[in-house]
Amino acid sequence: MPPKIISARSGVFACLQAGQQVKITNPSGKQVVDLWAFAAPRGPSVIFGFKFLSMCHTRSSLMKLTLSLDDSLTDNERMPMLSLIEDTSGGAHDLLFAACDKYRYRQLGVEGYHQSCSDNLKAQLKEASLESNKLLSSVLYDAIGQASSTVEHWTPDPLNLFMNVPVKALEHGKGGKLALEAPACPQGGYVVLQAEQECVVIMSACPMDLSSIYNGHEAEFEVLTG
Repeated sequence: MPPKIISARSGVFACLQAGQQVKITNPSGKQVVDLWAFAAPRGPSVIFGFKFLSMCHTRSSLMKLTLSLDDSLTDNERMPMLSLIEDTSGGAHDLLFAACDKYRYRQLGVEGYHQSCSDNLKAQLKEASLESNKLLSSVLYDAIGQASSTVEHWTPDPLNLFMNVPVKALEHGKGGKLALEAPACPQGGYVVLQAEQECVVIMSACPMDLSSIYNGHEAEFEVLTG
């Protein structure tokens, strides 16, 4: 498929079979893209009825706070879900920050409604649960329906692509502070993620306009055959 636009402040979803790849491009070099992925559970014992890309399980699996080529991002059952196979962005991605939501904007003094990655996730999962029945296996289609209901009350931590969050080194038990800096991605920089299992990927062009991570730009994505 040709590249599709992730409109500024909006979200999209893509259905991936195992071995397919999704290429996410940052045309301006200045836009953060929040990314989630959801899959069917391996058995009936899973609490949620679905699996999700999990940053805490990924960090403990990789034993680091950053991504490198060929790293696998894992789900909440500690199984590889996505792998980073290309990266021309410079490598600054965040595995720590929560998605922006109405509570964060309220903290920052926003009155009234403000678009958020959390709301984009909800909207795109709902759309996927309605429109993807012909694109997914029946078990994953059912799992996406359950995920859509669950994220109305809970948002998994995303993979924040192109988000530049330097971590100060720990020395003698001190340090470890985080900073928020403008994305360091060159114009047209991109990443390619390969699906290690059938999944639905949600992407949100972050609408955070109260810090240096936002510049009001669109992004692009393209599903590759692998």
